Amino acid sequence: MIERITHVACKWPEHFLYKMLPPNRHHNCFREMQHNGFTAWGTEETGFWTSEDRYVDRKEAWRIAEAAGQLLERAPTDGRGGTLYSEDVW
Repeated sequence: MIERITHVACKWPEHFLYKMLPPNRHHNCFREMQHNGFTAWGTEETGFWTSEDRYVDRKEAWRIAEAAGQLLERAPTDGRGGTLYSEDVW
């Protein structure tokens, strides 16, 4: 089975991970975290969750999405490819 991107994810240094299904974006993670009282802004890392139940950064996520055929026709959003944004896959 080919690994796929399944969620947007936000990770904090304290090993706290928040993930959300499509069509959510990373800002939805931040908003939900703020709603739940988390305020450690500036220390988060944004990435994605995969079908293999693992967190990956945006660069690894691009490689996974590309190999799985998940990139939308309008991708890449960064003009070069190589860094995945949720807009590239949903």
